[in-house]
Amino acid sequence: MKRLVISIFVIFIVNCNAYDWVEISDFNEPVWKYFKSDNYGYQVVGVDEGLYLNVGLDWEYYPRGFRVFDIVDLDSNTILVADADGSCQSAGLWEFEFETADYDIVFFTWHGVKILHCNQNYYFIAGDYWQSFDGYDWNYYNYWDSAFIVSIAAFENNVVLSTEENIYVSDDEGITFNQIEQTIENIADLVFSSDGLLYGRTPWHFEDSIIWVSDDFGASWSELFHDSYIGRIGVDSAGKLFVGWRGYPENLSGIAYWDEQEQELVYMNSNLPNLEINRIEPFEYEGNPSVVCCTQEGIFYLTDYAKNSDDELSLDEISLSLSNYPNPFNPQTSIIFTILKESRIELTIYNTKGQRIKSLLKDNFAKGKYSIIWTGDDELGNSVSSGIYFYKLNVDSKNEIIRKCLLLK
Repeated sequence: MKRLVISIFVIFIVNCNAYDWVEISDFNEPVWKYFKSDNYGYQVVGVDEGLYLNVGLDWEYYPRGFRVFDIVDLDSNTILVADADGSCQSAGLWEFEFETADYDIVFFTWHGVKILHCNQNYYFIAGDYWQSFDGYDWNYYNYWDSAFIVSIAAFENNVVLSTEENIYVSDDEGITFNQIEQTIENIADLVFSSDGLLYGRTPWHFEDSIIWVSDDFGASWSELFHDSYIGRIGVDSAGKLFVGWRGYPENLSGIAYWDEQEQELVYMNSNLPNLEINRIEPFEYEGNPSVVCCTQEGIFYLTDYAKNSDDELSLDEISLSLSNYPNPFNPQTSIIFTILKESRIELTIYNTKGQRIKSLLKDNFAKGKYSIIWTGDDELGNSVSSGIYFYKLNVDSKNEIIRKCLLLK
């Protein structure tokens, strides 16, 4: 029972914002890409066996027999699609023409991963790297000794590539690249925000996932926060960072955004039917910044999640705060909480199995801000092993907040 309670609160941390998830059409299948052309207005959805196209009111399906993993517009009647089939017989970069409904190969590759369109330039990666000034004539480059290219992002004239070994940056529209001084391996999901911040993540199968951020177009990086098995990252149209999980390990799924002010993840899973996240794309809902979430069972967009002044919130809901610093930590961390009225407080440490490790507090406290040190030990004073732990704050036996912390030795 304790394990179930922990899982519920990890996914459904109280969020006082008004929002909802609304389905785009009725695809009911794995969706890998949602694309809406800023230039021409049409919408395209990439799925396992082809794509759906909407140039007006209705969606039309165009099968091809390969997974459409990424999409950009070429002109008002043609798009470029990246095939993630992983077979040299079909994988590569394709043109799809609306009027003829034909797929025409541009070139074959091993595995089409990502295609970008920025400042009239086009960039395509499929283990290797291609660049084009018009989307029709392509140039192949290899500055990386055949190292596999993991991800790519572009902002104005700046292009950033990541390989299995490090990160490379270009300030001349992707023609020449320089290796950065830091060594950061296997950074995936490179994505620029609207104001030029660049984010990346370690691979989704890593227990200690790190979200990285760069404010100088990839030349230098710092760790933003740690979590576990983060499978996708993306930004909304205003630049807010979102992260998602892909159902690995079992039941670790969902989506959250990073609250920069509170330095914590805010989970947004209510009414999202499927929580295995394949991709997070920027979107606008009624003129407000939002995201589209591509899942294993269709596409959903997020309605306005800004603070709603008309929401009726109880004092208890708005008077609790909880965090710890440093995080990750070794050998100790300070758990900080604030209450705005006298309350009965219980503060408890749990492991990922839901087993209680240590009770830190169980007493009455006056309103105020408190800091409690946990030295990474259990009830008997024995040091616990490295890994993820949860600390739960219970207030008056009716309000609870749970946060994660990471002990690294």
